[in-house]
Amino acid sequence: MANSVMRRWAWSWAALALVLGLLGRSLGQDIHLLAASRPSMALDRAVSFVPVGSDNSAVLYRESGSQFRTHSSVWPPGQALESRWGPFFRENYQARNSPWPDTPLSTTILLALHPTSLPTLVEQNANKVGLFQALSRHGLPEPQAELLAAVDSPPGGVELLGLTGEPGSERGIFLARLTSSDLVQRPHTLRPATGQVLVTSGFGRSFYLVDDGGLRRVTIGPDDNVQCLTIPSSGRVLQLEATRLSGSSGVEGDAADVAMLLEDGEVRVYLRLGDPSGVVLSGGQLPAGVSAHGARLLVAPASASRDYHSPMYLLNPAASTLEDRVWYISIAGQALTWQRAILPPAAGSPSTLQLVLSNVEAPLDRWHLVDSNHRLLFDPAFFRCSEDPSIVCDRDGSRTGSDLGWRCASERVESPLVSLERLCAGCPDGWYLDRPTAGSPFAHPDHACRPCAEARCRTCGPTHCFVCAEPYLLEPSGPGGVFTCVEGCSSGYRHVGGMCLPSSRPLPLAGISTPVTRDLGVELAPGDRITAVGRTWLSADPHSEQVILPASTSGPATGVLIFTEHPRAYIQTMDALTGRGQSPARQVPLLGGAFSAPVLGFAEMGPFRRDGQLVYVLVAALQGGQASRLELSCSGTGPCPAGANASLTPVSTESSNMVWRFDEDLLAISKGPRGVLLYRPDPSYRGVIYHHNLAAGVASLRSGPALDRAPLAAGNHWMVASGAGSKPSAFPIAMGEASGFQWPPLAGRLLSGLPDSDTDMVPVMLARDLDAWVPGELVFSNTLGPRWEVLHVPGDMVPAGRAVDLPFVRRALGTFPRALEPATAEHGNVLLQAIDLPGANGRYPSGLLLLSRTFIGLSLLHCPSGSAGPCALLPATFVDLPPALRLPPGTLFWNPATVHVPAVAAGSMRTEADPAPVEVSFLIFAPAVGPVALALTVACPGGGHGPMCDGCHPRCAVCGGPANAGDCVTCVSGAWLHGRSCVTECPAGTWPDVQACQACPADCASCTSGTECTRCMAGHFRTGQLTCQACDESCASCTGADGCDTCQPGLVFMGLDPGVPSLCGSACRPGEHVADGRCAECHASCELCFGAAASCQVCAEGFRWASRPAPGGTGACVPCGPGCASCTATKCLACEAGLFLAPDGACEGTCPAGTWPNGESCQPCDLSCAACAGGQSTDCVGCPPGLELLDAGMPPVGSCVSGCAAGQYRDPGSDACLACDRACAACNGPSDGDCWRCADGVLQDGDCVQVCASDHVAVAGRCLPCHASCGECSGVRSTECSTCQAGLLALVTGPGSMRCVPACPAAYHASSTACTPCPLRCASCPDAASTCGQCERGWLLAGAACVQTCPADRLALGHECVACHSACDWCFGPRADQCLACEAATPFLVDGRCVGVCPEGTFADRNTCMPCGATCASWALASECTSCAGDRALLGVSVGPAARRGTLPRPMCASAAGPSVPRAKGRMPAPAASTAWSFSRMGAALRSARQAGRPAATRAGVWPARSPVPSAWHMGRNAGSSARRVGRAMFWGREPAGWPARRGSSCRKAGRSAGSAPRRAAPASARPTGAPGVCRGFSGRVRECVRRAVALPRGPSRGFV
Repeated sequence: MANSVMRRWAWSWAALALVLGLLGRSLGQDIHLLAASRPSMALDRAVSFVPVGSDNSAVLYRESGSQFRTHSSVWPPGQALESRWGPFFRENYQARNSPWPDTPLSTTILLALHPTSLPTLVEQNANKVGLFQALSRHGLPEPQAELLAAVDSPPGGVELLGLTGEPGSERGIFLARLTSSDLVQRPHTLRPATGQVLVTSGFGRSFYLVDDGGLRRVTIGPDDNVQCLTIPSSGRVLQLEATRLSGSSGVEGDAADVAMLLEDGEVRVYLRLGDPSGVVLSGGQLPAGVSAHGARLLVAPASASRDYHSPMYLLNPAASTLEDRVWYISIAGQALTWQRAILPPAAGSPSTLQLVLSNVEAPLDRWHLVDSNHRLLFDPAFFRCSEDPSIVCDRDGSRTGSDLGWRCASERVESPLVSLERLCAGCPDGWYLDRPTAGSPFAHPDHACRPCAEARCRTCGPTHCFVCAEPYLLEPSGPGGVFTCVEGCSSGYRHVGGMCLPSSRPLPLAGISTPVTRDLGVELAPGDRITAVGRTWLSADPHSEQVILPASTSGPATGVLIFTEHPRAYIQTMDALTGRGQSPARQVPLLGGAFSAPVLGFAEMGPFRRDGQLVYVLVAALQGGQASRLELSCSGTGPCPAGANASLTPVSTESSNMVWRFDEDLLAISKGPRGVLLYRPDPSYRGVIYHHNLAAGVASLRSGPALDRAPLAAGNHWMVASGAGSKPSAFPIAMGEASGFQWPPLAGRLLSGLPDSDTDMVPVMLARDLDAWVPGELVFSNTLGPRWEVLHVPGDMVPAGRAVDLPFVRRALGTFPRALEPATAEHGNVLLQAIDLPGANGRYPSGLLLLSRTFIGLSLLHCPSGSAGPCALLPATFVDLPPALRLPPGTLFWNPATVHVPAVAAGSMRTEADPAPVEVSFLIFAPAVGPVALALTVACPGGGHGPMCDGCHPRCAVCGGPANAGDCVTCVSGAWLHGRSCVTECPAGTWPDVQACQACPADCASCTSGTECTRCMAGHFRTGQLTCQACDESCASCTGADGCDTCQPGLVFMGLDPGVPSLCGSACRPGEHVADGRCAECHASCELCFGAAASCQVCAEGFRWASRPAPGGTGACVPCGPGCASCTATKCLACEAGLFLAPDGACEGTCPAGTWPNGESCQPCDLSCAACAGGQSTDCVGCPPGLELLDAGMPPVGSCVSGCAAGQYRDPGSDACLACDRACAACNGPSDGDCWRCADGVLQDGDCVQVCASDHVAVAGRCLPCHASCGECSGVRSTECSTCQAGLLALVTGPGSMRCVPACPAAYHASSTACTPCPLRCASCPDAASTCGQCERGWLLAGAACVQTCPADRLALGHECVACHSACDWCFGPRADQCLACEAATPFLVDGRCVGVCPEGTFADRNTCMPCGATCASWALASECTSCAGDRALLGVSVGPAARRGTLPRPMCASAAGPSVPRAKGRMPAPAASTAWSFSRMGAALRSARQAGRPAATRAGVWPARSPVPSAWHMGRNAGSSARRVGRAMFWGREPAGWPARRGSSCRKAGRSAGSAPRRAAPASARPTGAPGVCRGFSGRVRECVRRAVALPRGPSRGFV
């Protein structure tokens, strides 16, 4: 093979001379190289760029004689986001140290390139060699030995090639394998080298050597044998390189492409040297003006070019012209092509150019030049000059004048990593990025940079300016309230938060309540203490200790998670923040016992979906500095209970007590004041940790749905970080640990013109409305000094589409109560947190909370134009922590605050009843002081309301809504607050207190004060203390607690005597039945009955079935014979007490002669007795002839004996003892018929037999009849039956004991053949023996069992424990039509049933279905029809003076003659003269009705006003239905004080329904189809249309609709 290869290469060399004579130098078009924006690394020293495997590079340099340093790539292999920006290597290094500290710098270092990692360093001095990092050094063969090359030799070694002997003479070739412990020479037969010797490394374990004797390929084979291939070569070689060149094709084995630069100016290339397919190429002579001396070839090493082939450059620093200094040599077919590679001015001299392998995933070459300044140089194709319209590149005939060879296009500026297709994707100051189509900057053709409308604006959007140039201020004085830039506030405006706002609009007054300690309802064991508190979306199963995983965490947190030191974990509701309605915290052992140390801080992530499971993650910072991840999972989509196998994984060994969540898939772990870890799930949701050791704070710039900041991984997620002593930076989370915020194109460049003194600024992202043009407001807060200052970056990256040089506004929020102290090395001094404040019309969407060790501060974000315009932080409010709640120096800092925004406050910044209400509750925690609660309060100056402090109605002293009387909070003198209206008379169900109409006491329908009820709600009774108390759940009405006046539907009175008070139940006691709605006793013939007194389920003692019913049925019972307790139609089976069943079937008081009583029947005496008595048959009291009574010591009882020996009898004639018949064992005569006992067998009717006859049993050697009930028996008693007589049922009475009965008694279940016992304490089980149907007296039926007390989830109703139907929240029976309150899925209670939609003819009034008016077929509200009945039409509000004044809150019904209203006592007012009607008349009519003692709310067919105050109304009996509750307690946000919260209370039974203030209806012309309106008839007569009374707060006179 070697000979054939030699011949092949010899032929190629011979042919080469002809080829070189025919081919000249082929020149191509010039290549203009372009420099990266920045150096690949910030290191001012000479370095080597070495390959790391075959897909990445590293920086290597020698720091000292005993240390080398390496810098790895910023980007993981194959994940480089963008190389054109330049920074490619990390600033931090890895040291490679030698154990020989005195190693001189003059030692020779060889690099053995490794296929997957950093090269191995080989150190050689004068006479020794060794691995640089190994302790051993090994002697060389001779002092003059010179090592020339090294290649990797796995495992753990390198192959060396060197020369021995004196230079200038024939020199031996030295081959050896070097490891950390040994140097082993390899034997070979290589000829010595002569002349000038050049050596280079090849693929695998191969070297290439050229000397005067030619070119050789030396290979160490798999068997460690040395092989050599020699190629003749002519000409003196100046440079020898082995690689795999771009354009080379063919066999991809270990045959390398070898390039040589010859002294005569020729460049010769051997493609695939050593492979049969190899060829020889020549580039001919060097280009004119290029000398071989001083020039060098630049290619990549062979081992690094296997996957990504190397380019080949010729460097000629001494060229006469700058354009000829670098040449690119490429393979074109069978020839080499030369192109000039023109360096940009920034590149400097080409003498130090190197090649670096980038890891950008691209179809282009990944080898690039790098200059002495460490700046990467790219060709125009890789730099995408023709594809990226945001840049302009140098080209033939056109220069940009930039030292880099390129610049940004007009109206574009640099914006690193915002776009992967455009380097300059940002718009300059004074321009904004117009994105009609959603997506990252310039992702769509319609994206464009457009100038701001205001010339003095630096940051803007399509309409408003956000940041003005200094010293101008923002002011909404442009057309339509557009924000423009002004030199000073105009007339009518005032300076607030850095902008000018209208002076007429008062600003809300924010306050923080005094912090207080908060008991979280945790029952701590002795010595235990709380260690961490935070928000949670987890919940605890109320019936077990299981943890319930949520289906989503997109909404607010649902509870508070608490960890203690022991360790234990508890879950508490959000009520813990306010202390109102708080219940004991629930312990969750799954979380408490999961961690190895006490939890100091935590945050939750998820839920995620993996392998059909719902996965939820809790990351906790533990005592001792470790952070761990707890993974919980469950089957299903959630909510679902977590499985018991929770997985715990360490996350970090560095953490403080602070962990905070950005969203469901990203959180941060604080390492103390000078470090942050970012943690997010990888695609498998296992978790990836990103270290940002120098970050003092981070914030998430999670983009909105239409405003992607960049098309990077992780959902276009960018972060902002501020480093210790460094300026803020933005970076994409997809960079991971790739320098992050230290990456030079982004590091410290986020803010434009930021002074060097502004460091240690902590970033916080404040939320705005989801539909805002910008998704949030980025601010940076100081953490030191006496004043609170922020840098506000409106819109962050969104307006201009760039991540660097963003304009900002500096704001002073106030002076701290005391200066903030510097943070210690382990503990922070300040925590800054964004607080969302929903429901303020976008004008106060969030706030900035500051927690220090001694005080708390808060600043509200104010967006005057809502979601459209700019925002500003208002002056801050501060509150001092009480001395006992201040954190001592050196202790752990606060956990992130848990925040709760009540649902009541979600619609406005205040509640309706408190002028300065608590709107947002906070819970903070630190181990040194425990849980601390505080609250944000917001109030407006007098005459203002809500977050906008809009004006109030004149009758409101303080209001919470638009300028009408229906949104008052407090009233002027002479009026009372009724809900949100100021009225002069309080309606029914309320009474006039000092300032407001107060709700009557709990369960009162009317009252004269807060303590005296005059009338109770239905289902309640009036006590002697003038209060109302709820009836028992079984009562529909009552006058006392001990009995019902009427029962709930389906229930009956339990008492037998109508004159005695009685509660109600669903079933009577045993021995009773239901008759006329009350329990009555069964007939004397029945022990149990059903349906009627004589419809027996079980016959009483002394009675039998007249005709036996089917199992479980009823029938009539008839008497047995005299004295008989149990019988069939033909015979008695058991007698009454004191009587015995005689052989003839009669019940006798004394047994006849020859028998004795065994307690239940008369049994025959022993044959030896003439008469017997006592407890057994042998207790004789008289003897037959020939026998004498022998006294047994208990006269008159004895034994009858003959005085003869055994087997003999006394002959009565001779008085002699004669022998018995041989068949007899004892006898009283000579024949076999005189036997008393048989010698073999038993005595049956005087005969000795082997087996007794049927229905007989052998007793004492004698066959006696079984009991009359037995078919077969084991004794003569009734309990000793083995089988039963036909028609009787088997009843087991004990082990081996069975009776036969004509019918099963109570407490037994009857089948066709037997009686089976019912469950314990059960009186009747007709359906099945295992299912009780009725319990014994004093016991309650719970399902199939009898209990003394009902389970917690059931209601004791009569003699049953009732489980409510699944649709009911509370009930008075198990059926679907016995509900008292409803679940959320079916909230409407109709005729005792819970339904999801109100039936036709009713409308939904909160959780109540109210009747529609007579004119309406369906309604939306009490006064608004959606369709009409009969001949009526849907109309809007009539147009008239009242309508124009705005005094009509909503449309009403009207006939052709115009609308009218019923008066008291049925009289109707006259129609109004105009199309509007007189509300004063309507009010007078209803007032008359009330004064006459007939409240409108209680008249048939009329329902109560939708009162927004806590009041209750009850409607009486509706036509066609039984008495039932249809009134509902109507609440405004919360129950009145004193209302019971227990199940079964009146408010639960009646249901809850919150009212709302009246609202105006649109005119008919403006109302869409199906919208509420007025039904107007054309019958020519007036019909009643008012169906409820609503107080109208508008206008000077008080009217009602």
